[in-house]
This record gives sequence, structure tokens and C-alpha cells, in this order.
Amino acid sequence: MTIINVCLLIAVGFMWYLQRPLPSPETWIAPGHIVKIDDFINAEPISKVKNISLKTNLHMTYVREVEVTTRWNRFALNLNGYELRNTNSHFSSSDTVTDFTKNDLNILGKKLVPFMKHDIIKAAMVYHKIEWEEKISRPIVIHHPEKFQTGVPLQVGDEIIELNGEPIESTDDIYFFLKSFHIGDTVTVKVQRKGNIIRIPIEIKEMDSSGRATLGVYLKHQFTFDGLNDDDVIQLDRTYIGESGGFILTLGLIQKLEPSVDLSKGRIIAGTGGITRGGDIKPIGNLDLKVLTAVNENADVFFYPKFQEAQIEEVRKAFSIGDIELIGVRNISEAIKYLTET
Repeated sequence: MTIINVCLLIAVGFMWYLQRPLPSPETWIAPGHIVKIDDFINAEPISKVKNISLKTNLHMTYVREVEVTTRWNRFALNLNGYELRNTNSHFSSSDTVTDFTKNDLNILGKKLVPFMKHDIIKAAMVYHKIEWEEKISRPIVIHHPEKFQTGVPLQVGDEIIELNGEPIESTDDIYFFLKSFHIGDTVTVKVQRKGNIIRIPIEIKEMDSSGRATLGVYLKHQFTFDGLNDDDVIQLDRTYIGESGGFILTLGLIQKLEPSVDLSKGRIIAGTGGITRGGDIKPIGNLDLKVLTAVNENADVFFYPKFQEAQIEEVRKAFSIGDIELIGVRNISEAIKYLTET
């Protein structure tokens, strides 16, 4: 057999190997792009002022994500600067993410968007001291994590009212009530489901990652403004996923509610981070790639959660970031203070 034939056989074998499917799909990630937020924000329903045309020059920061199913895809993406990452980048909740699978996190990335919208609006109102009547639900079932069987009898949308006759007002009430429960114990859960009151016996079948008894469902409070639709203010399309745009969108809404103040002063402002109702920034994943995105897109300032400072230092050591100002903040007020004083 000639050397040419051997080389051909090796090449054919290598191509066959590359076309083989992976045991399970992988998500590969790379720096992406920044997007102006002005088209996603409408302050008019809050301010009652028509035609707010202010351009904020604020930008959300996106990374590129591709699902890989073959070794060839993996090989090609590796050559183009992509990396295999744990994909919890859309999920900025403080809940223990080890209770969730990759699929759970992707689902939650979409389901949490309406809650993020409300938090953005509330945080902007808190900053501007705008009073707006608000209603709050009891804990509502948002999702069934794949690792848990305990909560199977509960349905998404169920509002938890009582446990064994004890009234429930918050998720903390549930954690406190279940702290003495063990696997095999049963709790009667009273829920409101589609206008009906139902009592459901639930057997505790597993503990969560911290060793606590759990109902085996992801719960959130539903907040609603009286006479204000969140979707009229924060206008994200159905393709949007995650909470990482919450902080910069809040900053943009605050700016549009006070158009006489120019926060950007001609600078390209980018950033990432979730947002709380009170205006605090929440941590987010893949921070290094988002910094590189802002650098590649020639942003002048990039805001990030202050408590992720160690990750930023690693970026500074590993990459040349040029003249961009990387500013760690704990809340909206710190970001506005920086922008107005510089």
C-alpha cells in the first residue's frame, strides 16, 4: 500500500469520525455582539409623556451560542473561537442551580423573562420614587425540575395557599414548614388552580441539593401593577432568553423617565447583570465572554456585578482589553453616579 493510499485511508477515517454524532448535544459559546436597548423600552405608559425619542446609547451584551450534535461541528467551532461551556449563563437567580439540569435552565431562561420585566420597571420606579399600586401573589408553581418527582401532582400555575392547614405567604414559609420533613413524609398542599381550591397530598420523595425537604417545584411570586402592563413598557420578543439584560434595561428605563439627563454623554455604554426589585445587580454567567464582546464592539464603558470582580481580574490577565472602562457596581445608583460624574 502506497503512502498516498495510507493518507487517504487516514483522511477518510478522520472524516468518518468527525461526522459521528455526539452522545448528547453540547452548547458552544463565543463572544457575540452588543445591541442598542432603545427599541425595547417604552417609558410613555409610566411617564404619560408622549413621543419620548431619547437615544440612550446603552447596549445589552450577547454571546453567541450554538448547539453541537456532531464532532465535525465541534471541530469547526473550536477553530472559530467557540468554547464548550456549562450553559447557566441565562440564569441569574440566587437559587441553587445544582438542583436544575441544563434543560431546566434553558426553560427557566424563558419563563423568568416576564418576572424580569416587572423587576426592571419596579427598580426604575424605586429609583425615581414613583408610587404605583402593586399586587403580589402567594408562591406560584413556575416549573417542574427534571431531578424531582415530589411535585408531579402540582401543576404550573398552581398558587400555594396552605401546607397541612398552615397559611403560606412566601417561599420562605414553605422552606420553614418543611424543615422537619423527611423522605416518605406526606404534606397536604392547598392550592388555587384555575379559580378552584384543591387539596393535594404530596409525598416527599427526595431532598434538594442542600439536604432540605422540598415540594420539588420552582416557585415565584407574581407581581402585577394596577393598570400597567409590563409588556407595554419592556418590549422583548419571544426569542429573548434569560435575565442578563435586566440591569442595562433598567438603566435605560431610568434614563427615558428623565430625558433631560444624558447618562452616556456620547459614550457607548454596555453591561450585563440581572436586576432585583430594589435596583441591585445580580450575578450572571460567561462574564469573560461578555467583556470580550464589549471590547470587540468598541464599547467605552462596561458595567458588571461588583461581586464578580475576581472573574474580571482573570480577564485582565488573559486578554488585552484596550481602553474600555470596566466598572463593577452593586446597584443602579452606583452606575448612575459613575456616569454622571465622569
